[in-house]
Amino acid sequence: MTEIPKVNSTDGITDELQVCPHCHKKLLTRSSILCNWCGEKIDHPEYQQRAAQTRQEADEIIRKRLAESQIEENRLGIIGRLFGRVKNAKDKRTSPPESE
Repeated sequence: MTEIPKVNSTDGITDELQVCPHCHKKLLTRSSILCNWCGEKIDHPEYQQRAAQTRQEADEIIRKRLAESQIEENRLGIIGRLFGRVKNAKDKRTSPPESE
């Protein structure tokens, strides 16, 4: 029988390193350069490259969300962002009823 290579479903790369080379426990994350169990650095170049790429992608997502939040806060103001109101807009509940 031939051994079937383990393939990461997200990027299609053959996963040779699934356990820590120091403590031999399964790695919990692919973005950390250290083992979550023993804290030793994983000295595998492909793993290090993939971990750096994963961290960079996560950072880009966070930066995009922060930029969107800042744009919304600038448009609505801090309180408006919390309550969904545009700053300097008249509140219909406090304005007098319009006469016809």
